[in-house]
Amino acid sequence: MVEKYKIWDRKGKRFIDIDNEDYEGYSNIAMCPNTGDVMGYSVSTGELDTECFRDLIAIEYTGFSDNANNEPIFLGSIVKIKGHPKQAINGAYAVMRDHKSKRILAGKKELYSILSYATVIGNIQEDSHSINFNWNEEVNPLQKYDNKKD
Repeated sequence: MVEKYKIWDRKGKRFIDIDNEDYEGYSNIAMCPNTGDVMGYSVSTGELDTECFRDLIAIEYTGFSDNANNEPIFLGSIVKIKGHPKQAINGAYAVMRDHKSKRILAGKKELYSILSYATVIGNIQEDSHSINFNWNEEVNPLQKYDNKKD
């Protein structure tokens, strides 16, 4: 089963393996299902804390996997569309959620409609400077993952 989310450390610029590592003295790192905030328990005090996790972002699983490798597709994944009958659709796109309609998009296309042509080739957190990709201009997919405080 695919995890419903993964955790990006925007200060450390890496994904955290929440099943096998502690983060700065905290364990049981998880996402609050109501707020989406990342939280964890202090190893020393056993208390729940959300304050020290401001640099951690929960990346949501879309429920889709690519057909080529059965690779899970998360929000922020970069997918390559290849072999689509409409040649203009072929290319690389960031997967994002349209906050108005709640649809999951690759560029401006709904992901499910082009899924059979999609292969995960990276993610915007780690590969935004090395892979040329497109996104829906109405949503800046990189804003959430930079080093600035929200």
